[in-house]
Amino acid sequence: MEKLERVLAEKIKRVGPITFADFMEIALYYPELGYYTGPKNKIGKEGDFYTATNVSELFGATIAGRLLAALEDIGAKGANIVEIGAGTGQLAFDILSELRNEEIFERLNYFIVEKSPDFMFRQSQKLSGFKDKVIWTDTLELKKKPIEGVILQNEVVDAFSVHKVTMTKDGLKEIYVDHDGDFREVVKEVSTGRLLKYMEGYGCEIIEGQVAEVNLAAIDWMTLLEKILKRGIIVTIDYGGAAAEIYSLSRMYGTLNYYHRHKLVDSPFKNLGEQDITSHVNFSALEKRGEEIGLETISLESMANFLMRNGLIERVENIQNSDISDDLKFKARLAIKNLIMPQAMGDRFKVLIQEKSGQ
Repeated sequence: MEKLERVLAEKIKRVGPITFADFMEIALYYPELGYYTGPKNKIGKEGDFYTATNVSELFGATIAGRLLAALEDIGAKGANIVEIGAGTGQLAFDILSELRNEEIFERLNYFIVEKSPDFMFRQSQKLSGFKDKVIWTDTLELKKKPIEGVILQNEVVDAFSVHKVTMTKDGLKEIYVDHDGDFREVVKEVSTGRLLKYMEGYGCEIIEGQVAEVNLAAIDWMTLLEKILKRGIIVTIDYGGAAAEIYSLSRMYGTLNYYHRHKLVDSPFKNLGEQDITSHVNFSALEKRGEEIGLETISLESMANFLMRNGLIERVENIQNSDISDDLKFKARLAIKNLIMPQAMGDRFKVLIQEKSGQ
């Protein structure tokens, strides 16, 4: 039995079947053994998945343009960017590189909130040229002195631990993880009434026999982000959609995916600590929770629309008209295909921008 499997099996033996959220939290974040806390490569060719930052630096440059506009609207005190879960540091590097020649850069602070020791090390290496700008911190510190500026989270919410529920003839039940030599799922009563309130409050209708995920952590997270933002915007980029899509009949078995070496795996119980576990983001819930706590929705759109509205096409055209090599021009054209085409990332990813006025 592998170490992480032993940790989970012993916990179940001690307390009984655990929620899928508890299982996922241990599988992804258990110290040194979890998928995100261990030292293995996770992103890129040698890892298990790609992100938009792997596609082209144009992704970060285009986002930087939108963040710059927001920071300039906020004013002198708002020269702060907080990136949640900065991965390899590539997005931060591309944003800072794009903003380097802007007047705001001199007073800019770039905060990174990161749980993974391995990613933190990679970020420090990637961002060594910006060491006077980058500050690693945590949400507890940010709560003490809320910032004016921008909070950016790219492919963060999809990795939050989720509860699995199913509708039965007796009402909503929860799917737990048990262990009797092998891991298996069992159906029991819901572990918290919050699951019922979530399904009722955020437009999550499912039929008998349907399985779905409930991301309570995302709701709590939005509440926290509102507290660390004094004034400014929150930008959430992730794959997912509205509740009507996430909980549609085409999703009878939910949206959970398991990735190992760029391949989909058919079980959450394989490759423990070595495979990613993600679920589609319910943007309806993020938007409504934001409104409940005083955030105004500025926009919610596909990543393709967001990137085109904020100048991606113009950036590529400038590259095509420049004197750089044909190889670099080809890479820029390829970025268009991968970032905005519906069959690639363009429609699968959404961008939600919410604003806190601070008034």
